[in-house]
Amino acid sequence: MKNILLFTLGIAFSFSAFNSCKSETIEDVEQLTLKDDFKTITRNSALENYEIKVPKYMEPTEILNPDAKLQFLHLYNEEYIIVINESKQDFKQMIAQFNEFDNKNDILSKYSNFQMQFLTQKMNILNSSKTKQTKINTLNAKNIELLAKVNNVDENISYFITFIEGKENLYFVMAWTIESKEAVFRAKYKKIIGSFYIN
Repeated sequence: MKNILLFTLGIAFSFSAFNSCKSETIEDVEQLTLKDDFKTITRNSALENYEIKVPKYMEPTEILNPDAKLQFLHLYNEEYIIVINESKQDFKQMIAQFNEFDNKNDILSKYSNFQMQFLTQKMNILNSSKTKQTKINTLNAKNIELLAKVNNVDENISYFITFIEGKENLYFVMAWTIESKEAVFRAKYKKIIGSFYIN
């Protein structure tokens, strides 16, 4: 089981104080196309067998979370995204040790609930959306948004979180930015998460 508490420790130092001369708008984002303005990131292994598109200007990094094999950021835009994945079987075995696995909830619900408990322990949650069940390229998925206060960061942080169930694996996608850029980044995140595809 991945230790997502490191999310809250890894983000504080990575936020910058850059200010753009011209603020990007939702209308600007709506003009972006996956073909021209995004790049495809592909993972092909037993545990990582997916692809996702991120804006071309985002750069790979390893500073956001040690468990995330996919990590991209853009400091100037204050945009961050990671993907963590693990096998269903490993997750079932892990929660069975805590007598947490039963048939009351599907595995995606168990996974999302379990992860959210860990993620929110070190945050001061100011607002949280209801979890929304959805489909992403035929895959069962759950979306949730959080607004939180994080230590050592002046502005509140907006999180966009998606849990996805593949045939063998579970995927946890999380993107974040500062609250003042929430609406614009939400529009980008919809394009990003809509591009998630199991190879």
